[in-house]
Amino acid sequence: MRPACSMLVRGIAVSHPVVALVECAGILDLDDLVVGLDHLLGPRSRYADGSRQQIAKILDSLDGSHGVRLLRRALELARPGVESPGETRTRLLVTCAGFPEPVPNLPVKDPDSGVIRRLDNGRPEQMVGAEYDGDYHRRGRDKDRRGIRQWRRDHARRESLTSLGWTLPFLDADDIADPRRFLSTLRRAFVSHGAEAPPESRWLGEAGDDLCRVSVPPRRWSAA
Repeated sequence: MRPACSMLVRGIAVSHPVVALVECAGILDLDDLVVGLDHLLGPRSRYADGSRQQIAKILDSLDGSHGVRLLRRALELARPGVESPGETRTRLLVTCAGFPEPVPNLPVKDPDSGVIRRLDNGRPEQMVGAEYDGDYHRRGRDKDRRGIRQWRRDHARRESLTSLGWTLPFLDADDIADPRRFLSTLRRAFVSHGAEAPPESRWLGEAGDDLCRVSVPPRRWSAA
């Protein structure tokens, strides 16, 4: 039986989220499609059956439609547990640069307090993480009390993880657009933990041009 290709939102019939991504595949690049699928698979999604199997089933029902092939490729790269577009873009960036794929929102237990801290993207084997700073970090410290509280929580979380031996390079939207600084820092973090890391030739000079993403800064998903 063919899965429904539309759904009701506040009484209005709209395209199913997967169908909408197929329809947008002609104007979005692969990273953007992975961002959308990460959201459907993630904890912030309002899609009732956001499983990889259900998404694949819908794509099978649309086989032959323009955009399905690209969305299948994006589904291979999508992961559950992602909470923001910046986290998706960070994961895709580091893997394209030759680093091992990190775990999204990796839980780490503080042995003293028992508190669970989460890394945006982390490699438990090397104890190296990659933390994405959204625009709210900058705006929050300057203007918004809620943003200030969030910044303080993030700062305390990172300080606690660092005290446990983790190294946590961070990046922001500017680093997504030109990742050379961040990737060199990440490489030094791997090496300092005695882990193998790709050579800087993967992202320096002309070799790094394909890794750069010039786009609007990633923002948090809306509640819709």
